[in-house]
Amino acid sequence: MLMILSIQILRGQARHRFASSILPSLWFPIILPRSALMMLFWLAVSSDHLYWAMGLEERAKFANIRQREG
Repeated sequence: MLMILSIQILRGQARHRFASSILPSLWFPIILPRSALMMLFWLAVSSDHLYWAMGLEERAKFANIRQREG
């Protein structure tokens, strides 16, 4: 997954290289959302995606339940 992410970032940089010589802020917002979406996708397919989706309070409760069971 990280390899795919790095390839996509490299493609984005290559695609917008000419814009970066004029103003780097033209291509930076194009690369950033792509990597953020890939990270969200990785979290969604990971085994602990429900844990990461929880708030801090829910995480603490979940950790306490796991300690009691295990």
